[in-house]
Amino acid sequence: MVHTQACPHCNSKHFIKYGKYRNVQRYQCKDCLKTFNEGTGLIWHNTRKSVDLWDKYTRLMLSGATIRDCADKLDICIETSFRWRHKILKHIGTYTDSRRTHIVTAMRHTKFLENFKGQKTPPVCTISRRKNIFVATTINKNNYSLAKISFDSMSPTKESIENLLNEFKPVFNTYFLPGKDRFSYLVSKRLNYSLHKKKELEISKEESEILLSHCSDFILNLRRWLRKFRSVATKYLQVYLNWFVYIYEGSHEKHTILSNLISSIFCVKVI
Repeated sequence: MVHTQACPHCNSKHFIKYGKYRNVQRYQCKDCLKTFNEGTGLIWHNTRKSVDLWDKYTRLMLSGATIRDCADKLDICIETSFRWRHKILKHIGTYTDSRRTHIVTAMRHTKFLENFKGQKTPPVCTISRRKNIFVATTINKNNYSLAKISFDSMSPTKESIENLLNEFKPVFNTYFLPGKDRFSYLVSKRLNYSLHKKKELEISKEESEILLSHCSDFILNLRRWLRKFRSVATKYLQVYLNWFVYIYEGSHEKHTILSNLISSIFCVKVI
C-alpha cells in the first residue's frame, strides 16, 4: 500500500485533504496548488486496466516475453502492450540508477550498429555510414552485472570515460579487469587510474579467466536475447540493457531480484 508523504508534482510535504472522488481521498498541495491522490505518479495510474493485469504483464515482460507474446496471453492490443513495456522500462531505469560496481569486476565491450527503428524520418545513410554503438559490460564473482553505453566514436574519449565512471558509480575498492579487446583495455586502464592512480592489481590467472568467461557469457546471452526483438532503436538501447541485467541475474537469484523489482515498479512514483 502506498502512503502519500509528499506532493508528486513538486515534492513538497505541505498538503491538505481535498475531498474524495469515487471514495478515493484527494489532496491539494499548498505550494504548487495541484491536486493528487495516493495513486498519482504510479505506473498504473489513470489506466482502465486492473492492477492485477498490470502485475501479470510486468511478470511476463520481466521473464523476457515479447510485446506480441504479452498481448496474446493477456488479451490486450499490441499498441497497449508496447506502451506498457516502455512505462515499465522507465521505472527499471530509475531502479538501476543506484547500482554501483564493486570489488574485482571484469569488463568487456560489445558493439551494436546504430539503429533508427520506429523513427518516422530516419536519416538517409547506408549501413556502412552508421555508427558503432559500443557497450561496456561488467560482472563480478557474485554475478552482479551492469551494461552501459560507452561511446559511439572510433575510440573512447576523455569525456566518454568520465561519463562511464559516473554511470558505474564505482566504490573505492573497485578494480576493473579488462578483457582482450582493446577498447576494454583502454577504458579499464583509465577508470582504474581515476580510482587508484595505479595501473594493475595482482589477480590470480584462474580468477581472471573465470571472471572474463562470465563476462563473455553475459555478452553472448545479451546478443541472443536482443535478436528476439528484431533490432532495438539506439534511443531505447540503454533501457533494454537495464532490462536484460535483471533477466540475467534473475536466472541466479530469481525470487529476490524479481520481488525487489516488482515492488519498485509498483511503489515508486515517476512523474
